[in-house]
Amino acid sequence: MSSLSSKKTVRPGTLFLTYQCPSFAGSGPYIRSAALLRMIAARGEVHVIIVNRYQQMPGPCDPPSNFPYAAISYLRILPESGTADHCIRVASEVPYPKLPTVDCPLTGVADFISGYARKHHLEQVFVFRIETLFFVQGCLDFFSTRLLDLDELPSRRDRMITSLKEGPLDPIEKRSYITSQVLERTQLSRFHHVFVASEVEAEAVRKHTTFQHPSVLPNIHSRKSALPPSPQTAPYEILFVGILSYFPNQDGVLWFCREVLPLLRQKRGDSVLFRVIGFGNTPELKPIWHLPGVIFSGYQDDLIPFYTRATMTVVPLRAGTGTRLKILEAFAYNRPVVSTTIGAEGLEVTHDKNILLADKAEAFAEACLSLIDQPDLGRRITESASHLCRELYSEEALLRRYDEIMKA
Repeated sequence: MSSLSSKKTVRPGTLFLTYQCPSFAGSGPYIRSAALLRMIAARGEVHVIIVNRYQQMPGPCDPPSNFPYAAISYLRILPESGTADHCIRVASEVPYPKLPTVDCPLTGVADFISGYARKHHLEQVFVFRIETLFFVQGCLDFFSTRLLDLDELPSRRDRMITSLKEGPLDPIEKRSYITSQVLERTQLSRFHHVFVASEVEAEAVRKHTTFQHPSVLPNIHSRKSALPPSPQTAPYEILFVGILSYFPNQDGVLWFCREVLPLLRQKRGDSVLFRVIGFGNTPELKPIWHLPGVIFSGYQDDLIPFYTRATMTVVPLRAGTGTRLKILEAFAYNRPVVSTTIGAEGLEVTHDKNILLADKAEAFAEACLSLIDQPDLGRRITESASHLCRELYSEEALLRRYDEIMKA
């Protein structure tokens, strides 16, 4: 970040509000919040407050050296009982970050946050996603500049997931869907800038809310040391990385195992393996836990050994919004990607140039086989993908875009 920090301009101090701990070691929302936090920090002093109802804040936590923030703390929302013991308990396969914690009832959140901002002379607020906005909407008027990152339009995401699921939403999902719709319709107009991850999401905001000028801040992935080309000998490992409690990821893994993997193993036998990495391995995936060729490796702190062995990565999603950071991560690790069209939605990718796209099981299997049988194809599309990342999905590109928006 030295090249970014050297270009700092004078900006008011910013309070960055988020519902989870920003981390480049996490999944999509963790990485996006981490990238946006570092973007804001490159342009002025930033303080971070994490706001949620969890007894302990689950998820990976990067070392403080990754983020030049002035301070970070966890504002734990107490239930009506008024004790932390009754906060939501979350089982996590990832160590809990140890953060300074302040307990607060929901009715006291606005006073706490505005008091904190006044004490530290913070004039600008950056709210990360609707999940955080739900808790902090009462304090927004204190700030002279208000920024909101939606990332994706939640109601659009929920509609897509509902159309894919069999049966009605459960009560928690239904309440979340209704809450998102209400916040989208009533709160977006209070912000000076509303950001999303792609032009697809920007159009959804214009169509489904009253906010008509959203701005695109692209997803990025932190720069990696490119790995050597994919292995060209058996076994051929096909890699999937993602949170398995997220329904589109569950559905995609199930679809690949049931529809695509059998076609691959018919033609290449035991030489084809499908490795799944990510926390939240739910009972819904139990039917495929022990299928031949399927390996569940759980959460991994270090992904390099797995990407090193991978012949390719796959994104077999049939629903989802925002943009898939798992694709940018694979690009950063120099691995070719086979994805569905919806899996690659919002990214400026081109089939057979920097990615392979297929929506039917047979076509998806053929795309995977082409990367096994044609090593030159994999090298060609990964080289193009790396160039694309440098041009559009780098930290430098994100900061340039932010500066353009704020100066307009």
